[in-house]
Parts: sequence; C-alpha cells; structure tokens
Amino acid sequence: MSHDLGFQTLSKQTAFQFGDFRFLPEAQSLLYKGQPVGLGGRGFDILTLLVARAGEVVSKADLFAHVWPDYIVHDHNLKVNVGNLRRSLAELDPSMEYIATIAGRGYKFVAALEGDRPAPARQVVASTSHHIAAPQVRPLLGRDDATRQISEKLDQAGYVTIVGPGGAGKTSLAVTVAEQSCGANEAIAFADLSTLSDPRFVVPAIASALGVSLGFDDPIAGVIDVLRSNRLLLIIDNCEHVIAMAATIVERISADVPSARIIATSREPLRTRHEQIHFLSGLAYPHQTTTVSISDALQFPAIQLFISKACGSGDTKPTDEYVRSVVSICSRLDGLALAIELAAGTASVLAPSRSMTSSGMALIR
Repeated sequence: MSHDLGFQTLSKQTAFQFGDFRFLPEAQSLLYKGQPVGLGGRGFDILTLLVARAGEVVSKADLFAHVWPDYIVHDHNLKVNVGNLRRSLAELDPSMEYIATIAGRGYKFVAALEGDRPAPARQVVASTSHHIAAPQVRPLLGRDDATRQISEKLDQAGYVTIVGPGGAGKTSLAVTVAEQSCGANEAIAFADLSTLSDPRFVVPAIASALGVSLGFDDPIAGVIDVLRSNRLLLIIDNCEHVIAMAATIVERISADVPSARIIATSREPLRTRHEQIHFLSGLAYPHQTTTVSISDALQFPAIQLFISKACGSGDTKPTDEYVRSVVSICSRLDGLALAIELAAGTASVLAPSRSMTSSGMALIR
C-alpha cells in the first residue's frame, strides 16, 4: 500500500484519540491528559504516518519516504527515532503498547484508535476563575508616563507590545498597567512564554493562561471566545524567542476580537497589522558628562532604585561620594532596572560611605 493513502485519511480527520493521548497532526501537537508532550520533528512525522495507517504494517521504505524524503538515511536513524517515540509514550502510559515491531517488515500502530469528536468553540469557554494570575511586582519608579501612554493605547483597537531590552522592566510595567487599567469586575490573565523551548507550546501556554481546555482541535478559538465573552485583560510575556508563532496567534485574536485588551512584551516588535508599540528604555539617570548637584541626582529614578535597594528603608543618608558612585554605576548599566537591582543587591553589604567609591565600581567591571 502506498504511504499516500494514509494522508487521505488525515485530510478527512484532524484529531485522533488513543488512550489518554490526543494527537493533532496538522497542528503537530500531541497532548496527554490535556498537557503537551514534547516530541522531535522526526517523532511527529513517524507518529503521523503510523496513526494514519493504524492497524497496518508500515514498511521501512514508506517511513523513510515520509520522514526523510529525497535523502539516503541509514536504518539506524529510523530505529533510534522509533525508539525515542516509544519511550516518550511509555513514560506517560507504561501500561499500553502503542507501536509494535513487525520483524523484517516494519512497524504497526496497535493501540485502539478513536476518531475525532470535535466540540463547538462555544463549549470551550472557561470560567475566568481558572485563569493564571499575574505575578506580584514591586512599585515602579519613573514609569508614570509610560503607564499612562500604554493605558491610553489599551483603549484603542488592537493590542499593545512593550518592546525593550532585557532587564528594562517590561513585565513589571505590563502588570502595573494591567492592575491600574482593570476595574473591579475585570480579571488579569498571565501567559509566560519565557520557559518555552518550542514554538508549538505557545498555543497551550496562552490557552492554559485563560483556563481553556487543550483537548480541542483549536484552543485559540476558545481563547477568542473567552476574551469576547468576559471582562479580562491578557498579558503575553516574553515573546521574543517564539516571536513568529506569538505574532500569528495575537494577530488572529486581535483580528477576531478588536476590543480584546492584550499586552505583549518582547525584545522586538511582533510586526503585525493590529500592533501598537511602546518602546521602553532604561530608567532615567544623570549622564556623567552632565554636571548635576547631588540633590538633583537623587531625583532620577535609576538613582532612587539603586539606593532604595542597597540601603533599604533605613534613615542613613548617603554621602555625596556614594551618590556620585551610584550615578556612575547607573550610567554604565544604561538605567536597566534589573541590572541596577542586581548591582545594588550586591552593594547592599557595603555602608553608604566612602567605601562605595572603589568597591561599588568593582561590581560592574
């Protein structure tokens, strides 16, 4: 039997259930009890053909033609990839055999296979009580203008992306804006993409943040339904390393629900039609080339952040030399909030005295 016959089956059926697994070939997604399973690209390709021809012996030649088209590959590669696939399935469900080796012929998918039972998107609406809440953040210094500008953009059609370098405080600003913008009856959902190792997990991360079931063909349809039906603000944090997938999803949501309130954070713009960008730089600090008084230097948010982190809430007044050292440190760190906090945390073991001049500067060399 030609391996093309399996793809005719796939074209008619887009999801398969076996045991507690749900397999969506077109989305390159395998779920176990609703949670994504990480498979390599070769593993997905092998599973796709075996499932499409479940109950049949799939020859090695057919598998090579499907998984490695136009390449000459040693048999060992197929054995290794089938072995890895079996191991991934067995780690989650050791009681069931899914793939059998047919000696001298190939492999067969032997588990009972159920067809797709799609549910309408309206049935995947989740209660907002199941959303993932935003993390707590410290009060911000020097971000009043940015907070106001982003809040104004949120009232317009489309989503807002806070764009800035790592450590600029994008997440803290997004959460602060959300907290100030949401009324008493509006919730905040938080999707953190920072730990994702594969773009295919972006959809599960966003759906989970809103409490949408992952056991459906199109969880984003459920996300759209939730945002359309509930008073809710969605934060999608750290998009930069999965930016293509994140941009596709956010653009689709914004196109379907222009009134959806979404804040994304990224080191670069998502570059879609509905995006409104707010560029975030470091906290303001006095440049070393400019002469300012000590009292004026203490009005800059970067200096305030360093001193508050290093000195705490004590009554000790920093010396002029200490403040000049702080100005130098903040300048070298470009006012980046995270870097300033790390430097100040290390410098907190020092008294705000003359010792700061040499010891504090050593922190950033």
